[in-house]
Amino acid sequence: MDMKAWGVLLVVLVAVVEGRKGKALGRCPPCKLDQCPDIRGKCLGDVFKDPCDCCEECAKTEGETCGGKRNKLGTCMEGLHCETKRGRKKGVCVCNVEGKVCGTDGVTYNSLCELDLNKLVGFREGWSLERRHDGPCYSAPEIVTPPQHLVNTSGAQVYLMCEVTGVPSPRMLWRKLEKGPDGMVKVSEIPGDKQNLAIQVRGGPEKHQVTSWVLIYPVYEEDAGEYECYAENSEGWVTARGSLTVQHGEIIQDADFDDDVEDDDEEDYDDADSEEEEEEEEEEEEADEEDDIPEEELDRMEERENDA
Repeated sequence: MDMKAWGVLLVVLVAVVEGRKGKALGRCPPCKLDQCPDIRGKCLGDVFKDPCDCCEECAKTEGETCGGKRNKLGTCMEGLHCETKRGRKKGVCVCNVEGKVCGTDGVTYNSLCELDLNKLVGFREGWSLERRHDGPCYSAPEIVTPPQHLVNTSGAQVYLMCEVTGVPSPRMLWRKLEKGPDGMVKVSEIPGDKQNLAIQVRGGPEKHQVTSWVLIYPVYEEDAGEYECYAENSEGWVTARGSLTVQHGEIIQDADFDDDVEDDDEEDYDDADSEEEEEEEEEEEEADEEDDIPEEELDRMEERENDA
């Protein structure tokens, strides 16, 4: 094969390779700027050229779809990256900095990127926004679950629960409210010196949430009354009340068969003891009667018994 033939073959091979490459990536049509969409005033963040380097398009914000072949699905704005799953080119824009932040407007933003986006909106509308501090904004305590209103029997075990939330995490304590004979309400912090009361506190189940219990065992009649859950932090305080009503009586427990048998045996033993005591009493009475009879009469009674 001469050189001319080799040259023609080489040109054909290059054309085939370039054609396949162009098909894989997608060929861009001729750029017609008059057909590009008008995005003026519609973009909150950056502006990029489309994959064909022709029309302008808005940068994708946090949570929007991005990536694809030649970033056909869009490019993330500054401060974000396109996070894709393994083996896939399609992804979602995610903030480079994780964690909630507090803005100067008193709003908690899920990320610094969300705050920056609102900062751009404020700049356009004539108001300012800055980051106050990392983490959620400080807030006064709020009651999530108030204490219950319980009715129980003396000798039982009960507990009252209270859940609060706030930033920073609130401090919790319990109080008991008692009305005196004069009608005045006495407030006392518990457990105090009460041996049958215990207080437990733990964080959660959510962040900046605190749960506390007051455990009472055994329950006495004097434990009846109103119980107040009190929570405070640097931003304020809050209270919630529950109550306990104590009824007379003992706890009723299910008895099993063995207990019934034991009870029956104890009753039989008691009956036998009673019969023995009665016989002893009768013998003592007969002995006492014999002591009251004169000796002469006793001798005559013995002679009669011998003659018989």
